[in-house]
Amino acid sequence: MLNNREHRKGFTLIELLFVIAIIGVLTSLGVSMMTKKTEQFKVKKTSLEIQQLLQAAMAYNVDNKGEWPDAGNSSTITSGDLFYKYIPATQAIETNTWGVDAYNWDQPSDKTNIFEVYTDVPTKQIAEQIAAKLPDGYAEKDPDNNYYRISVGITVPAQSLSGLPLLADVDSIDMNINNSTGVATATLDEPNPCPANKTYKMLIFPASFHYSIATQKGWSSCTISQENLVISNTTPSCTEESDKRIHCNITANITSKSNVGNDDHCVQQIDSLTVNYVATCI
Repeated sequence: MLNNREHRKGFTLIELLFVIAIIGVLTSLGVSMMTKKTEQFKVKKTSLEIQQLLQAAMAYNVDNKGEWPDAGNSSTITSGDLFYKYIPATQAIETNTWGVDAYNWDQPSDKTNIFEVYTDVPTKQIAEQIAAKLPDGYAEKDPDNNYYRISVGITVPAQSLSGLPLLADVDSIDMNINNSTGVATATLDEPNPCPANKTYKMLIFPASFHYSIATQKGWSSCTISQENLVISNTTPSCTEESDKRIHCNITANITSKSNVGNDDHCVQQIDSLTVNYVATCI
């Protein structure tokens, strides 16, 4: 009787190498996909945190009669700073999600009438991806190190910088909402209040708004908080008509900051939105 061992056939060296190679390829694909997903999450998180800081600065500006927060960054701000209470608690942090820089902000000046928020990220590709998710986002090489800077700013009317009065105190305008797209629109049409040598300028404050939810549409449980709503892309387009009237088209995107409960559904049920703005002549 033959020994059973003589009839057993094991893997050849080539077969073993082939299996190992397949396992290696599958592992590398899995790691690559996980790395890409992680990077996409970080890109989205960074763009959202920059937008939140811009909105916080706008809210500060409204509450403090046109003043902007002092220049600073998220790693050194303390509870003693006036701007601190406007910043989401998660953003008073040492570094951004990439671990290379804090979130920084600069005041407008007479030379640059822009309130700017910026931070550094590891690569040009990442910076460009974040910039693409921000209104007027800009990516460039940081001259002080090997990182790339992503920045976005709010253009401030010149009168606000020089201390000249605005046309009026903060005013408000009602927006019409397309629930299927989350886009709100409004039109302002009024006599031009500016002299012939000045241009009418409207500045929207997307962090200062009021809204209501149409509970009759079947979502009576909608209780989304204002802190979880983002109103973005609110740059108005204003022209002077031949009859000396000002015509402004305003659009805004309404999104939720996170998938908390029914947030996304509740955003679709918002039936009224009022945003605040100021106007000036430049």
